[in-house]
Amino acid sequence: MTVENNKMTLEDLAVIVKDGFDGVDQRFDGVDQRFDGVDQRFDNIELELSVVKMDLNTVKADLSVVKTDLEEVKIKLDTRANRIDLIETNQRLTVVEGKLGL
Repeated sequence: MTVENNKMTLEDLAVIVKDGFDGVDQRFDGVDQRFDGVDQRFDNIELELSVVKMDLNTVKADLSVVKTDLEEVKIKLDTRANRIDLIETNQRLTVVEGKLGL
């Protein structure tokens, strides 16, 4: 601004507007950097989530194998229990037949 006539020239106005835009531009640069940081954090979260999903699928597969193995063990235990019951029944029958003289 010129001191002589206390009027603002177009050049003075252009400098003021430029300074204002420069300030806004710097603030947008800061916002852009913060968004870049947020984007990077989301990328990291997505990567970690992908790893968790793969681990969960592995756990599901392992659990399926354990379930199948457990069913096989149950069948074997049931079969063994039936055999033990049959052996005990045969032993009792033998004792009864002996007492009856058969």
